[in-house]
Amino acid sequence: MDADARVRPPGLAGGPPWRLTGASASGQNASMTVTDAPRLDHLVVAAPTLDGGRWIVDTLGVLPQPGGRHEAFGTHNALVSLGDCYLEVIAIDPEAGEPGRPRWFDLDRLELAGPRLIHWVVAVGELAPAPDVLDLSRGDNRWRLTVPLDGSLPEGGVAPSLIEWLTPPPALRLPDAGAQSAPSRPGEPRG
Repeated sequence: MDADARVRPPGLAGGPPWRLTGASASGQNASMTVTDAPRLDHLVVAAPTLDGGRWIVDTLGVLPQPGGRHEAFGTHNALVSLGDCYLEVIAIDPEAGEPGRPRWFDLDRLELAGPRLIHWVVAVGELAPAPDVLDLSRGDNRWRLTVPLDGSLPEGGVAPSLIEWLTPPPALRLPDAGAQSAPSRPGEPRG
């Protein structure tokens, strides 16, 4: 086994640029070309309300920064820097209308008594066009994200969503909150 194979996420084959192919939730073939090594971009915590996500202050001792609204999905978020990645608290925005499609991260089906970690998102260098790859924006932020057509979590949340940032990611722009993540690449030492 080559050294890269030991740290390569499941489904990624070969050396850079890696190619990942597989069936999306719609049954159509989705593919991506990875030109940079995949890395943890952010963790997703769903909350019944965005104010309910303020438990981060009590749990981590840090204050989340306002994120913004996701018009396409009727959600809004707050963010916390974790150094080289970030934590996103997301909730259905009560002031938003019904989106024209199922909400991402399975938010239409989740029954939340309180905030909980529901998903993880991996940054990649490039996502090839596919039915489940969406071009999204909020303010100055631009990104492409894999979102199954039915809004579900990939492989029930076991597999990550994939994100390609077209602008600098929030982890580079959020103020340091004093919280740190574990290494974002397998086998990467903490520095």
